[in-house]
Amino acid sequence: GRTPLPPRAAWRATDPGSRAGQAIALVREIEALGANVVLAPVDLTDEAAFTGWLATYRAGDPPPLRGVFHLAGQVRDTLLADIDREAFDSVHAPKTAGATLLDKHLRDEPLEHFVLFASVASLLTTAGQTNYAAGNAFLDALAHRRRAAGLPALALDWGPWATGMIEELGLEAHYLHSRGMSSLSPEAGMSVLERVLGQDLAQLVVATVVDWRTFLAWYDTPPALVQDLAASAGDQAADDEGDLLAAFRAAGPEERRALVTERFTRLVAAVLRAAPEEIDPAGGLGALGLDSLLAMELRARSQAELGVAPPVVALLSNTPLAELATRLHEELTERLAHDEAAGGAATTVELWDDDGDFPLTQNQKALWFLKQLNPDGHAYNIGGAVEVRAELDPELMFAAVRRLVARHPALRTGFHLREGRAVQRIGDGREPDLGWFDVEGQEWEEIKEQIIHEYRARYDLEHDALFRFRLFRRGPDRWVIMKAVHHIVSDAVSTFTFIEELLEVYEALKEGREPALAPVPARYVDFLNQQNKFLASPEAARMRDYWRDHLPAEVPLLDLPTDRPRPAVQTHNGASEFFVLDEALSARVHTLAQRHGVTPFMVLLATYYVLLHRWSGQDDLVVGSPVTGRTRQEFSSVYGYFVNPLPLHADLSGDPGVEALLAQVRDTVLGGLDHQEYPFVLLVDELGLQHDSSRSAVFQAMFILLTHKVATEQYGYRLEYIELPEEEGQFDLTLSVYEEESEGRFHCVLKYNTDLFDPTTVRRMSAHYTRLLDSLTHAAPEEPVSSLDMLAAHEREELVRETSGAGRAALEPGAVPVHRLFERAARENASADAVRVPGGEALTYGELDHASADLALRLSGLGVGAGSVVGVALPKSPELIAHLLAVLRAGAAYLPLDPALPAERLAKVLAGAGAALVITADGVEAPDELPCPQLSAAELAVSETAPVPQAADDLDAPAYVIHTSGSTGEPKAVRVAHRNLAAAYASWHREYRLGEETRVHLQSAQPSFDVFTGDLVRALCSGGTLVLAGRDLLLDTARLYEVLREERVDCAEFVPALVRGLMEHCAREGVGLGFLRLLVVGSDTWKVAEYERLRELAGPGTRVLNSYGVTEATIDSAFFEGPADGLDPGLAVPIGRPLPHATLHVLDPHGNPLPAGITGELWIGGEGVALGYAGRPELTAERFTERELLPGAGAERLYRTGDLARWDTAGRLHLLGRADSQVKLRGHRIETGEIEAHLAARRGIARAVVAVRPGAGGEDAL
Repeated sequence: GRTPLPPRAAWRATDPGSRAGQAIALVREIEALGANVVLAPVDLTDEAAFTGWLATYRAGDPPPLRGVFHLAGQVRDTLLADIDREAFDSVHAPKTAGATLLDKHLRDEPLEHFVLFASVASLLTTAGQTNYAAGNAFLDALAHRRRAAGLPALALDWGPWATGMIEELGLEAHYLHSRGMSSLSPEAGMSVLERVLGQDLAQLVVATVVDWRTFLAWYDTPPALVQDLAASAGDQAADDEGDLLAAFRAAGPEERRALVTERFTRLVAAVLRAAPEEIDPAGGLGALGLDSLLAMELRARSQAELGVAPPVVALLSNTPLAELATRLHEELTERLAHDEAAGGAATTVELWDDDGDFPLTQNQKALWFLKQLNPDGHAYNIGGAVEVRAELDPELMFAAVRRLVARHPALRTGFHLREGRAVQRIGDGREPDLGWFDVEGQEWEEIKEQIIHEYRARYDLEHDALFRFRLFRRGPDRWVIMKAVHHIVSDAVSTFTFIEELLEVYEALKEGREPALAPVPARYVDFLNQQNKFLASPEAARMRDYWRDHLPAEVPLLDLPTDRPRPAVQTHNGASEFFVLDEALSARVHTLAQRHGVTPFMVLLATYYVLLHRWSGQDDLVVGSPVTGRTRQEFSSVYGYFVNPLPLHADLSGDPGVEALLAQVRDTVLGGLDHQEYPFVLLVDELGLQHDSSRSAVFQAMFILLTHKVATEQYGYRLEYIELPEEEGQFDLTLSVYEEESEGRFHCVLKYNTDLFDPTTVRRMSAHYTRLLDSLTHAAPEEPVSSLDMLAAHEREELVRETSGAGRAALEPGAVPVHRLFERAARENASADAVRVPGGEALTYGELDHASADLALRLSGLGVGAGSVVGVALPKSPELIAHLLAVLRAGAAYLPLDPALPAERLAKVLAGAGAALVITADGVEAPDELPCPQLSAAELAVSETAPVPQAADDLDAPAYVIHTSGSTGEPKAVRVAHRNLAAAYASWHREYRLGEETRVHLQSAQPSFDVFTGDLVRALCSGGTLVLAGRDLLLDTARLYEVLREERVDCAEFVPALVRGLMEHCAREGVGLGFLRLLVVGSDTWKVAEYERLRELAGPGTRVLNSYGVTEATIDSAFFEGPADGLDPGLAVPIGRPLPHATLHVLDPHGNPLPAGITGELWIGGEGVALGYAGRPELTAERFTERELLPGAGAERLYRTGDLARWDTAGRLHLLGRADSQVKLRGHRIETGEIEAHLAARRGIARAVVAVRPGAGGEDAL
């Protein structure tokens, strides 16, 4: 019997997703409509069970039965030679026995309806369905018998439905392409049922035949039931367009509008299975069941039958029918005007036959050109491999292949030049390239390598057969079938068709019968001719204009971060990264699509846009997506290259919400489908889209969703697909997806160019795509796409807590300001030199300690103390060092100033810092209008003293104020706290190993530059000696080298320009820098090649560091120490890893942490982040902000540097220029700062400025 439902009391607890739960939902839905549902869990083929239930039911005195609907049916395909009684009856009996028992035992009921759900299979036979066809034919006969006896009956021979078994077996495409029928939606089927009930007919065929030529190809003569319809439909298909144009031309203005409305209404009614009078001209078509599939069908039929068609976007936007008809009327009017303007002369169209040479289609031309560029490449080898667990006869399989090669001319086509023009010619019947290999006993990886080797073998388009077929025998009942072909003669639809036909022909030959494949209704040359006709029509110009209007005026080039510099000429070397979306995520993709009225394709594409947006930082994105190109039904089973890529543009500026993004992608995709016939190759040429030889034209990323697949089971064989690395390297990146419906999972592969990306990079991309998609399917409609999570929780935590350096700190409990560290060093090293000038003055620690303490007392006497800022405008000297230390020891903050500053500038910076006093050299006259008192060093030395207050050290008080230039030209006074400086020193002490390996420090920076303070505290807080190098010494490289040796300097920090001079000196004189223990280069960018050269000159005993820092984060925040293995010699030296007092975060514009490889803006946190800008609260709030980078971890105070940077996979940070100095030129994003740095690094160039200006030809140039 049938499985009964649970007791009604248990319904609430039943899983809604289970079969019982679904049945319960159906019962409740019927009850909600007012019906009383009586369940009869009996097997209708069991007469005793059925009559027993019927007797029990009638004993309850129920109301009489008024109707019967018999819907029983199942499919179990078995070839006639293999069928047994059990296999036959399992399919036949539910149809025949069930219907017979209903007929027999309900004769006395006052039935109004006796409806038998049969199938068009009773008329349109299929191999293996003898049992199913016989059962349905019986239902047809029973209906006729009942009608003859005066009893109600109606047999409905349904065509395929887009649900149930048809959907589960993935047969919609099979019925469409092989049988010429589209599948009915459930809503359309129910609408038909309502209309046919009660009609005075015994049998009706209800099927949507969209291609009568394909449908009728199965019959010597049309079935009687459809004979008249087939004839009229065939005539109408041939004549409608011509009739309409002729009638339109002859009619007056008002009659024209009515004519178009009537014809279009009739067409809508046919597609939606509705009566024309039921269609409201003022209403949209959504209420009549129009979905995306029916919209595409309506558009195709409108184009074929009326010569014009409404856009799919308009159809799905519920545009009123009257408005759609008006649009068609306008297009026909324009077409007529165009014809009349041409004076009735037909445009010359080049038409060809395939008896000789004929030209390439537009997109074939592109593949021909690419093959000439890279004749040995395999990026355009396509096909596939499947494993079949069954016994195969290789020779019989080869015989089947030969039949298909004879059937499809494209598989015999070669290409050559004739008078300088590429043409194609269908070859004779030479033997196809066939072969088989016995690989039994070999490891799978070895077998797969062999398959890939055969698959990737190069093709010579002129001399080779462009199709090869291989069998690999893994065992007696285990074979791999591999088919490879050059893309220029094939596409995915062709491949799937080939596999389906191959198995069908093989089975026929195996059974000793002639294969019964439906005739191929057209030839590839017909497609060439159809394309030429289209290009000569006004429709082509309209579509070209659409693309011109919907692509950005300046098409953006995708700028993904690459692992290697892009080759000057595009290569096609590629690889693949396979990954699978789990069942739950795959199901949510479908749910999200339904919720927003889009397709899974659009959801997956939208996520791809977000991935590319996050990785590239670009808002404007163009992704290519191929369409089959088979817009006419007669080409559905033609073997050849029909594919046309569509450049689909998305704009993510303004941070759209999820719903807005999906709507945008929906409109873009549907608009593209409406204009898909225009060849992409011509689009590139005619729109003047410049082609950079290092990239593919227009788009560098492709998205593919494969929807046409061979059924996984055919003729008793189970086909297991083998994922081959194919079509790799054609673009920078290609995401290809197909849904394995038997698993309920999407299978994905990211194909990439290996000259640009490493496998690990693409593996992270795939993980990011999966995470973004997961986040998208959970997001609220209004949630901005910037908030979608790209990083897994562990990846985000690793970035924020570990890579950034947040896991460590520089300061320990009980930390003290740097001047206290100096005092301790002075006590421990009183007689040692603290600071000296080469060949001049020197001070010991004891002398410097005494001098600075005395000056601190005098400053205190002048009222200088906590909160005060003291300007110090003294030349570089031991005296300057003493005054700086004195200001710190007095509790104030120093403001180092260049003594040569113009008076006006001096006044500005003093006012900006809020200085209470400025100390100048002796003999310097005070400028007018200084904002604070001026005192010479001599005057300070004789001023009154006062005790320095013995308040506890305040680490959060300012230690110094230093100026940096601003973008507006106004100086910014940065206030750096004692805590910041003490933390920076603690970092240097630990990482630079101060005091252990370094004792004598060269001081080369100017006092107003914060590196000067860094040198000072590194030397004097560690007990070392600070050697002051004047400007003249730094300009004399030979003398500088001598001083380094004479002064026994073992630690120095230089800017790259100074290092280059030293390296040239060393090379010229044959000397080295091995006497240094620590050599730091910073404050500017320099090349890896220079870094390596410097390391060679210094030798293994010298640590060579590249440092990075900004004034607002206390001098230095990161450093890089070799080796530089694997780094491009021409690129900038990395800035490495954070110092202990700093955390480094690379964030996108919305504050999301970015992983390795992705460029973003560098933000610095940690103990070095300064207090802010003196007197500039708005600017401080703008640049110093708090952000929570990890949920629940609390906010971190960060400084926004404005520098662009990215992490590499080794955890090193690379600096890439400024965020505010980007320019865009011919689609390229260019960092002028990076170019300036490279130019300035060249000998003889002191400074470089790069800007964009109009060139000689009027175009922008650098």
